[in-house]
Amino acid sequence: MGLFDAFKKKAAPAAPAAKPAKAALTARELRALGQEELDAQHYDSAVEYFLQAAELGDAESAYLAAKICYDADSILLEWEACAAWFTKAAEGGYVPAQTLLGELYSYGGCGLTEDSDKALYWLEKAAEQGVTEAMIGAGDVCVDRDELEAAEQWYRKAYDAGDEQAMYKIGMMYRYGDNGEVPDGGKAAMAFAAAAGEGSREAMHELGLMYELGAGVEKDEAKAVDWYRKSAQKFCADGQYALARCYLLGIGTWEDMTLAYLWMHRAADKGHAEAICALSQMHRTQNHVSWDHARLCYWMYEAQTTYDEEAKQAWLEFDARWERLGEWNVSDLQQRAKGGELGAMLYLERLYLKGDGVRRSAEEAAKWRERAAQWERDNPDGQLPQGVSPGECMYWAGINCLTGFGLDAYDHEGALYWLELAAERGYGDAMYMMGELYRIGHGVDEDVEKARSWYMKGMSMELKNACCTYALGRTYCQEKYGAAGVAKARQWYSMAAKYGHCRAALHYSFERERKDKQGALEIRKKCAELGDARARQLLAQENE
Repeated sequence: MGLFDAFKKKAAPAAPAAKPAKAALTARELRALGQEELDAQHYDSAVEYFLQAAELGDAESAYLAAKICYDADSILLEWEACAAWFTKAAEGGYVPAQTLLGELYSYGGCGLTEDSDKALYWLEKAAEQGVTEAMIGAGDVCVDRDELEAAEQWYRKAYDAGDEQAMYKIGMMYRYGDNGEVPDGGKAAMAFAAAAGEGSREAMHELGLMYELGAGVEKDEAKAVDWYRKSAQKFCADGQYALARCYLLGIGTWEDMTLAYLWMHRAADKGHAEAICALSQMHRTQNHVSWDHARLCYWMYEAQTTYDEEAKQAWLEFDARWERLGEWNVSDLQQRAKGGELGAMLYLERLYLKGDGVRRSAEEAAKWRERAAQWERDNPDGQLPQGVSPGECMYWAGINCLTGFGLDAYDHEGALYWLELAAERGYGDAMYMMGELYRIGHGVDEDVEKARSWYMKGMSMELKNACCTYALGRTYCQEKYGAAGVAKARQWYSMAAKYGHCRAALHYSFERERKDKQGALEIRKKCAELGDARARQLLAQENE
């Protein structure tokens, strides 16, 4: 059976059958007909035209026919036939085919046996024609073959040709090595710096990691944070997680639970596994913003799908306690919610976050949360469901805007709008977040006095908000307040610790350590059991 006979045509109702080729049609004309069918998404007809042109020796058509079948969800050509046509196209001098064939041989794709010699042969052929992708591929093959000098030459050619990630590749090669090669931190740092200068966000993150660990460069945690921040601002998930971790643990910067939460959320939204687990932990320990049953269930479920065994166990325990509010029907709930029933809106949000009886969707959950906030705004005297505090729905709508959860983008104006409404309704955590926004200048002008004013409202004797009390103490830990400020901060920390704030309890443990080391250790153990990351880090350091 020939290659053309190996083509297995499948019926496609929307696609007309290919017209028989006329003897007068040239390979170029057949390719043009195939391109028309391809543009119309009639893939089977397109493949047939391309194969007819390929039989006449047209290398580009051979590549296109095989590429359509290789990329298709349903195989129109067997892999062996695809590989054979790719080879014919490459041998015919078609550069994209040479690049792809080299890549296929590098990892054994399309039914081909992995062969570094053949991979390098075809990639070098394409690289000689100026294809930067082929240069990078040739460099990758050389790294796998432990030929680092040759790899660096190919990467540098790609870099000179305008590929900024090529220098990042050089950095990764010398940072981590391959096949037992001893890394060269100095060369790695130089390459990462060059790539970062060209705007590589991944290189910025790697530079931050090197400065944090002192690997190949002199250890400098402040520089590490600067590079992490640059990477995070370019939407690198690794950089966002690293920056959040620094704020969470006070590495190279001050401890800041709010900034840790915001950056952790952004990394988690991009699917960063470690950020997802950390965010789940933060929601369980209540050390950032208010505990929220619905949001907790979403991030706990996300976390248990990762490698984190603790998160998996926590989800099993949490899921076992999930209580249904009686018999429910999604359609009925939606009708009741559209009719203005707040309880139905909130329950729908929980169903969409958990994926219980509906398709799991953060977007749908966020939509119902905002509708609940609108209901609470428009019905100031309306009766709230049991367990829902005044201002809570508006508060979480604000948090959604602040983090971009379930939305297309961050909405700072929306966050400020909903959080201020919730704060005016007396919701303590909204007062805390208003204070935090003014403290860090997030969406508003930085104003420490306004921040302190919001904290004072939140820690009033009626509310006793632990986060506000802790934050108020933190505002006095500045050099300009001197010893008097430290004394005030200590008082607020002590009060926040009594309210159950783990981070405040840790500060209290430092004070207690002078007189009672064992007592301080017990406080840290308790905080670690509650999931506080900083407490766990301190205990690990003490065990060392």
